[in-house]
Amino acid sequence: MNSIEAVSPLAVDKKNRMLKDFIYRTIDVYELNRWNNCPQAIPDNATLRRYLTRCGWDLDYAEKLYRKMLEWRIINNIDAIVKEFPYPKSIEDKGGIFLAQFNHKFLDYYGIPIEIVKISQINFADADIDDILNYLILKEETLFHKYDISDKSMILIYDFKNFTMNLSFVLNVLPKLSKISRVMDDYYAGRARKIYIINTPPLFETVYKLASNFIPEHTTRMVYISVEGALGSRAVSNFVERLIHDTPEHEELLEYLRNS
Repeated sequence: MNSIEAVSPLAVDKKNRMLKDFIYRTIDVYELNRWNNCPQAIPDNATLRRYLTRCGWDLDYAEKLYRKMLEWRIINNIDAIVKEFPYPKSIEDKGGIFLAQFNHKFLDYYGIPIEIVKISQINFADADIDDILNYLILKEETLFHKYDISDKSMILIYDFKNFTMNLSFVLNVLPKLSKISRVMDDYYAGRARKIYIINTPPLFETVYKLASNFIPEHTTRMVYISVEGALGSRAVSNFVERLIHDTPEHEELLEYLRNS
């Protein structure tokens, strides 16, 4: 059985009514940005549904977070950033503002790309926080336009294979991760539905406990951690068991993770 679950007609009807209420509440946003020729800031049903899902279908909270996101886009001129800094044409490229490899070659049961990040290939310590955020914003904007993921959040896999945990990582990276996670959670609400952290090195859990104090609780509830070596053993790890329900390409994805 895959991860797409049946939903009762009554629940669907209730959510559809809440979505209509949300659309009505944001009609002022639609009118303002339509006349100002700002199509990126015009609310669409899929985005509104994603905010409702992120906020546990709390309409007041979803509206507050959605308007906060719009204000952030205007203040930081996000549309101009997207036009000014082209995202690498190939998702395997090492170019761009921030040195990172984001692999999206595998899809989940919804047809949404699964994001795989090789932590050992990222130089967080020497990167400026604004450059990192600009790069991540470009990636998010590109993915949201390339795939229909406005209301279907992604699965993220952070692979720590061949990564060495040291004091420099703790001192330089944790403050950056805190800011990054809050920006992603507030302004790209609901972008992730599961976060797998795999092949974690010794002491990782201790460091993660420190970091989790600075990461939104909503995000930490989606995190699943798998220790180093789990993928290479004969025993089926919790990660592998969950992955089977997440993607029809689980065998190919696991093979990629073992060999990369």
